[in-house]
Amino acid sequence: VTATGPTVGGLVASNSGTVTDSFWDKDTSGQSTSAGGTGKTTAEMQTAATFTSAGWDTTVWDITNGAYPVLLAPAVPCSFGICWDGGAGNFNWFDAANWTGNLLPDSTQSIFIKALASPVLFSGTGAFASLTSDADLTMTSGSLTFTAAVNFASGTLFTLQAGTLAFNGLTALDDLTIAGGSAGGAGAVTVAGTFSQTGGSWQQVQTTLPGFSAGQFNFNGGTFLRATGGTGSAGTPYLINDVYGLQGMASTDYLDQAFKLVDDIDASDTENWNAGEGFRPIGDFPNQFTGKFDGDGNTISDLFIGDAAFAGLFGRTGSTAQIRNVGVVNVDVNSTNVVGGLVGRNEGSVSNSYATGTVNGGDTANSYTGGLVGHNFGTITDSYASANVNGVKETGGLVGYSASSGIITNSF
Repeated sequence: VTATGPTVGGLVASNSGTVTDSFWDKDTSGQSTSAGGTGKTTAEMQTAATFTSAGWDTTVWDITNGAYPVLLAPAVPCSFGICWDGGAGNFNWFDAANWTGNLLPDSTQSIFIKALASPVLFSGTGAFASLTSDADLTMTSGSLTFTAAVNFASGTLFTLQAGTLAFNGLTALDDLTIAGGSAGGAGAVTVAGTFSQTGGSWQQVQTTLPGFSAGQFNFNGGTFLRATGGTGSAGTPYLINDVYGLQGMASTDYLDQAFKLVDDIDASDTENWNAGEGFRPIGDFPNQFTGKFDGDGNTISDLFIGDAAFAGLFGRTGSTAQIRNVGVVNVDVNSTNVVGGLVGRNEGSVSNSYATGTVNGGDTANSYTGGLVGHNFGTITDSYASANVNGVKETGGLVGYSASSGIITNSF
């Protein structure tokens, strides 16, 4: 603070009124006197106790050591049914002091949660109308149902660790992680960022499936089922009508079940899945696909599959597996191991099926590359491949290597 005249002060130059609990920085101002207030060093001005001991209101000021006080943004009136105000100082959904009016949300209210430093933790039972959240939410137990719209802001994460979660209204999430528990519901779910499943279960089986989409779909554990009907038995197979339900067939618990396509499937989004690795093949070792799959004359188009030990729509099938009546169109498979447009390693039966597109294999010791099947120990009947096939070791237009038990009939 500088002046050309005789009157100058660090806080106030001249004063005929009252100054209380106010301060100035003697170091930065270069002034040691003032007509009011108390002079402090820079270190003292950046010490919280200077202000808290003077009674400054911490709901008005953000006061921390190592910085000057900063005015907090004014509280925004709650325009929802109930808002999170964090009055309890923790992140517990079921602490009433965290909500406006110190009342827990009820089933009729629209809920708003502001941006927070840590996830809100839900561990109880509740059914709520709608939720708008600028914060992460982690469910650790109990049962949580939303009957209306759910909207999470960009950059947020909803995590299910345990318990039962149901989305029965339109749901828009940024990132969703299923690590445990069970989830589903009758409402459409849009995940703008990444859907990641490492455990637990997602299940939607109903005649008219609600919408489901994800920017990235990373399926690495647990069970995922989307079907328009069926029980998984040979007589009443699960009815699959989208690429997410198709990927769910790779669930370990479903590898012995029966499935049937009820529509053509556009699989072009798989190029964005699993951090660039694409679709996760159905069956591997030791978890082979041993069930039944009937394409019913439908096609799966633009499927992308990256490096896997057994690469193809089906990675590895067991002796009881049956695959029939399906076309894999414009497939793009790129692996260094056992690679086929439809099946990596076939120990069951393939019939009335075909593959087109590009199949690229590698040169490992166990590399077998085929347009339809990489390594055949079972039967292939009335099937064909019309694909660009590239490999190093055993490479064939239809089959890379057919073992002594392998039978190929009426195919090209």
